[in-house]
Order: sequence, then structure tokens, then C-alpha cells
Amino acid sequence: MRKVTVGDVMTRDMITVNPDTAFKDIVDFLVGEGISAVPVVDERGDVIGVVSEADLLRKEEHVDDEESDGPSVFALPRTREHWRKAGGLTARQLMTSPVVTVSPDEYLPNAARMMAWSKVRRLFVIDNGRLVGVVSRRDLLRSFLRGDDEIRAEIERDVFRRVLWADPKSVSAAVDNGVVTLNGRLEYEADVDIAVHLVKRIPGVVSVNNNLEFRRKTDPDLTKPHSNAEPSETDSTEVERTKADRIEADTTEADRTEVNRTEVNRTVAQ
Repeated sequence: MRKVTVGDVMTRDMITVNPDTAFKDIVDFLVGEGISAVPVVDERGDVIGVVSEADLLRKEEHVDDEESDGPSVFALPRTREHWRKAGGLTARQLMTSPVVTVSPDEYLPNAARMMAWSKVRRLFVIDNGRLVGVVSRRDLLRSFLRGDDEIRAEIERDVFRRVLWADPKSVSAAVDNGVVTLNGRLEYEADVDIAVHLVKRIPGVVSVNNNLEFRRKTDPDLTKPHSNAEPSETDSTEVERTKADRIEADTTEADRTEVNRTEVNRTVAQ
């Protein structure tokens, strides 16, 4: 099961400006290309800032103010920054710096969290120190454009068969506008937890309705094979973590040492 990365959805063809690009030229780029910001790149190709529509609008915001007025001595740093940009004539004077960057190998949920924490609308993608793309909020939403049939096929192939090794006649998945409903019966309760855990992380899934049942509460054999195909490192880690958490909750304190020893031995064997 492959997770979607920033590199899968980012925009590669970008318009950049240099630090000396004039105010009106930047406006021409934004309006003409229908974009909301441009990265500022120096002569070495390093991203040193970004000029957005908001940065340019500071000039309009203070158009009726006298230059001699300036910000109050009690003004907050943000207000002083707005005044500085209002008088800016070049990208160097207008840009916001430093920029928030991300690797092309970063998973989309992590990129979304970075945007939320940083309160930015886009992340510039850096690979080996070079600007290779930009990913916006809109780009992160592209995974939700996947069709229902494609999502269902991935659940049946990668979750039910490849990871859980479930009987196709005993489980099914229905997908309607990205909302997944899981039906049927799996062997163990932990298998149900794993199924829901993995399905939620499939690109394009909006939510999961879990109607799965199980035949037995706990898998007594932690080495029980769940697949006749080799799972990816990411899937294996998720499956083992889910099982370990479930088993620990069902054992006494005295049993936990033995469970941990068994899990360590299993990991080494793999």
C-alpha cells in the first residue's frame, strides 16, 4: 500500500522572480498566470522568500497614509512589517522570509499539518537544496478526486488480501463519494482494528463506517501469517503497532514482558 507524497501532487512548472524584480512586474506575473504567490530565488537558486498577493496589497492598504506618519512607537512588529512592505518597490523589499519548505517525499497528512501550524497556503518543495516545486492547499485536496471504484479496488487488494489475507467471500467494502463502509467478518478483533486503521489512510477516503465483526477476540499466535505477499515496510510497521497496542490492553502487567519479548524476536526474525 503506497502513500501519496508531496512529490505526487506538487506543481513543478513554477514562475520565480529574483530579488530585484519590480513591484508591477510581480503583479503582472500573479494576475497573468492566475497564481497567488511567487518564490524569490537568488543567483545560486536558493529560495530566499516569497511574495504573495497579501504582501502586495499592503501598498493599497496604506495608500491614504502619509509616509511621514509611519507606525506608532507602540506598534506591534506585525504592523511595522506591514508598513515596510507598503513602501516596497522590489521583491526583496516585499517578500516574506524565511519560507516554509517541505521534502517531495513527505506524506500529504504531514504537509497539511505543516500548513496548519505555519498558517501558510503553500509549501515550497526542496530536494537536495534545490527548488523543485510548490504544493498548495488545492494540491493536497487532489487525492480526494479518486474514484470510488479505484478506492474499493485498493481496499480489497491491499488491505483485505495483501495484509489481512482475508477470504474475499467473508468481507466487502462499499464506497460512496469517498465514504467507505466495511462489511463482513474477520477472524480476530485485532484484524478489524487493523482494517479500519489502514483504510482510513488510503488516499481519497473521506470517512469509514465500520460494520466488521470478528470470530475470536484475540489472536493467540502473534506469528500468524496474514499475507502470502511481502507487505511494505510502512504497512508492516502499522500492522505490528496496532496488534501490539491491542494485545497490551488485553494482557496483565505480568504478561506484558513476555509479549514484548515475543514482538522483539518477531521483528528481528523479519
